[in-house]
Amino acid sequence: MFVRPAQIIRLEGRSNYTYVYFTDRAPILMAKVLQAYDEILQPHGFIRTHRSHLINPLFVKELNRKGTIKMSDDTIIDISRRRKREVLTQCFNQNIDLSKMLAS
Repeated sequence: MFVRPAQIIRLEGRSNYTYVYFTDRAPILMAKVLQAYDEILQPHGFIRTHRSHLINPLFVKELNRKGTIKMSDDTIIDISRRRKREVLTQCFNQNIDLSKMLAS
């Protein structure tokens, strides 16, 4: 199966498997760890927000000051404390308008 990065909303790692969530189809379970996809998708702008989540910033709906992100599929993703500054910087560098997204 061929998938364009723009079709992926987010990836969620669970143990030695990764769930891939798409814009246009049901999620699939892949038998690789999230780190493998992180290396492939990082050049496409994907952001590692937590040890178990990799997101496509094109589908960020809302960024919360408390350290969570709401995705276009209404999933709430935690940002780890250690990665918070890096995630915000990456969102800013990818021209995501944080001023409209930052909720209290």
